[in-house]
Amino acid sequence: MDDGFPMISHVIENRNFAMKKYLKAVAGLVLLVIVAGAGVYWFFPGALLNGMTQAAKWKGGIDTLSVRVDDHHWPYLEAGNPGKETIVLIHGFSSSKEPWINIMTRFGKTYHVVAPDLPGFAKNTPVPGASYTIPEQAARLDRFLSVLGLKQVHLFGISMGGYISAWYAAHYPDRLLSLVLMDAAGVQTPETPDYVRHFETTGENLLIPEDNLGFEEMMAIIYHVPPKIPSRFADHIMELRRKRLKTESLMFDSVLKSLGTPLEPHLPKITAPTLIIWGDKDRIVDVSAVKVFESGIPNHRTVIFKDVGHVPFLEAPERTCSAYETFLTGLK
Repeated sequence: MDDGFPMISHVIENRNFAMKKYLKAVAGLVLLVIVAGAGVYWFFPGALLNGMTQAAKWKGGIDTLSVRVDDHHWPYLEAGNPGKETIVLIHGFSSSKEPWINIMTRFGKTYHVVAPDLPGFAKNTPVPGASYTIPEQAARLDRFLSVLGLKQVHLFGISMGGYISAWYAAHYPDRLLSLVLMDAAGVQTPETPDYVRHFETTGENLLIPEDNLGFEEMMAIIYHVPPKIPSRFADHIMELRRKRLKTESLMFDSVLKSLGTPLEPHLPKITAPTLIIWGDKDRIVDVSAVKVFESGIPNHRTVIFKDVGHVPFLEAPERTCSAYETFLTGLK
């Protein structure tokens, strides 16, 4: 028995040595990953953001597709079974299809979901000399849906996208199964929102920031509680936005021009079942706009989220999904 003890001790020592080498290797690998990740974040924030977006799309079963419609190249996201009823998601001013990824992941399990970049925004490049008023954007949306072979859809629009969606619902009523207007623009609000008051007083458009400070101010007025965005990501986002400053200004002028054709007289033409969703702390389109939409749209129901700003689907995603699921279930 005594003769075997040195052998056992030797085996234990070898195992301890091997374990130490293994732990050192693992620690080195972890350190390498951390250093590499920090390097990518610092030197290539755009690549990291793009990778995160691609991973989210892959996880949600979302494809990136595109189609040519007249003079515009429409990139769009698609999820779910095309044989099921289709939900079409319309983004707001200065935005794109990507913020809808979480909503698409949720509803792609039971619906066919499509989210395009609108003409003039993100990767749907504007055509020189073309006009982008709300009625014209609604007409382009109709042609886009026709090219995709979508005869009837559930339409969901946020902010400017809500303006387009409301106009579309009023003028193409046979194409809709239902409508969601989330913090939608397009009507005269009884109470003047902070965004409009600031624009009228200073001439500064908080939705078209020119530097990082402006980006922070934009986030502060869009959200009730702004998300914390890492500095290098913010730098990258502003770098992209600076390249689009001229285009964004031209697109904003088109929206302003559209306000010369009031939406209010057209609201009674909306026959689709309509869900109105609003954040009670919206500083861009004041919550008092809800009364205007309610008074004009015959078949509506309303959900107002407490302590939420202009983008409830981003600031309160679970409440948004729950409200929308309840609404859609009630249609069946």
